[in-house]
Amino acid sequence: MLTIEQRRAARRSFAQQVRREQGRRPVAVVDLSLPASLAKPIRVAIATPVFFVGGAEQWIATLCQWLDPDRATVTKVFVTAPHAINDVAVSWLPRWVEVVDTRTIEQDGSFDVLITWGFPDLVARTSHLTCPTIDVQHGVFKTDTWQSPLIEAAVRAHDVLGTHIVGVNEAVRQNFPENIRNDVIIIPNGSDPGRVAPLIDRDELKARLGLSDDSKIVLFVGRISGEKNVQALVDAMECLDESWYAVIVGPQYVPLERLTARVHILPAQRRIGNWLGIADVLCHPSDYESHCFSINEAWLASVPVVSCDYLVNRLFEERHGPLMWLVPVRPEPARLAAAIDEAFEVRNDPRVAHARDVATQGYSAPIMGRRWSDLVATLTRTS
Repeated sequence: MLTIEQRRAARRSFAQQVRREQGRRPVAVVDLSLPASLAKPIRVAIATPVFFVGGAEQWIATLCQWLDPDRATVTKVFVTAPHAINDVAVSWLPRWVEVVDTRTIEQDGSFDVLITWGFPDLVARTSHLTCPTIDVQHGVFKTDTWQSPLIEAAVRAHDVLGTHIVGVNEAVRQNFPENIRNDVIIIPNGSDPGRVAPLIDRDELKARLGLSDDSKIVLFVGRISGEKNVQALVDAMECLDESWYAVIVGPQYVPLERLTARVHILPAQRRIGNWLGIADVLCHPSDYESHCFSINEAWLASVPVVSCDYLVNRLFEERHGPLMWLVPVRPEPARLAAAIDEAFEVRNDPRVAHARDVATQGYSAPIMGRRWSDLVATLTRTS
């Protein structure tokens, strides 16, 4: 068993390697394969308080599917809160992954590495474990939010237990004290290219909604919650002509006002590619995001994206150039509607193809899986 200082040194070395590799074009992944003598892949477990429908759950499902099976595989997902497992989210998982409804995380010999997300009591939850533990941070914010205690928990686990911390993009670093920012390993999210392919004909799916072939669709995919500001899209519909319809897909946590017959609200869907297949524009007017799967999937599907000018979107465009049509956070209805119209009218704009290429080369599930396989292999070899 390595000391905490030895673990930290290994973590810093890996983080530096990842930053060097991600700074190159095209994106390269360092080969940290396990020796051939280790025939069995590393067994990984994931622990989360809830397994509903959202970005964190999509991240878990993607990781389960895309770890390099010769080096690592997810064996189970622990869900610790009662009555917190959603059937749609479970359907995203590979069949070999066991979902365990439990109040505690027990090291029962079925996993070699534990990945956690969402625990404000992380030290208490994991202090009894002897395997390497990785805590993932998805949130990006500058003021207190419901996620703030998760940062405090990760910092304490890092200091007390030597827990490794992974952020899903560079902006996550700003959440942490300066003395440990360089210890935070950045592994960007990646979307499954197969998930964005439609399996239902575009006109057939429109007909199911009672829409004509020439109807224009603006799509939102995600939680209907306060910070997602879906109401902005609903209000923008009043400023769009009658050929436009909004399709809003996701679990609803807050009411929406001023709904009309041109707004269709659907529950979470198993096959999001079908809905991207009918979308003329994806509109995601959130107040903030970290690395939004809906936007990433729209990029891969070559759907124009209208979103807000929050930190992560600005960082994406600073690094890669124009990818989206951005409006101010909490946009006026007319401003948002104008951006939706513009994105449709110039849908062959080079930024759509550029966004697809950027997502394919840097933010796809195979690349995310390889980067996580590298990390798991490194931590296991040095523990």
